[in-house]
Amino acid sequence: MYYFLLFIFYPLSLLPFRVLYFISDFAFLLIFHVFKYRRTVVAENLSYAFPEKSAKERLDIERKFYRNLCDQLVETIKLISISKAELNKRFTGDWHIADNYFKKQKNVYALIGHQFNWEWANVIAAWNCPQTYAGIYLPLNSSAVNRLMLRIRQRSNAVLISAKNLKQNMEQLHDKIYVLAIVADQSPGETSIKW
Repeated sequence: MYYFLLFIFYPLSLLPFRVLYFISDFAFLLIFHVFKYRRTVVAENLSYAFPEKSAKERLDIERKFYRNLCDQLVETIKLISISKAELNKRFTGDWHIADNYFKKQKNVYALIGHQFNWEWANVIAAWNCPQTYAGIYLPLNSSAVNRLMLRIRQRSNAVLISAKNLKQNMEQLHDKIYVLAIVADQSPGETSIKW
């Protein structure tokens, strides 16, 4: 199944962004209007998060969320083949901060929010930080999709640390100066784990 996904997504990743965003717009129509993918859950969550907003305002937020979701999907597919130079044109950061801590032989902890494509952030940071770049991730339920995402995330030589075996997997950073990236809104699934 992994090779089938790669067979489908690799050629898509070679398409120019304008074509990919057209595909995203079409996917939005299908997901939002036709299949109504998890719309009830999203609407309910928005009502909890924004009780002061009108139903129309929450529907507008819902639409924007689904448009962003579709854009993020095609942008993540693009990561399969995008060059470092092309990604650096589209995503910037102050890499001197990591460089300064590397020169001081200090580790960096980066909290990344879901305000943009965090998959891009992981790849571009690993390409531009002088120290070892490590990201904590949760394995996906589908082994084929998980394998594809690992391929995307590791193409910049990032070290991936499964949250399922966090303490054990952190050992691979023991003798390295590193940047450890954590998606800031992740919450621990198992609160009984002791450090």
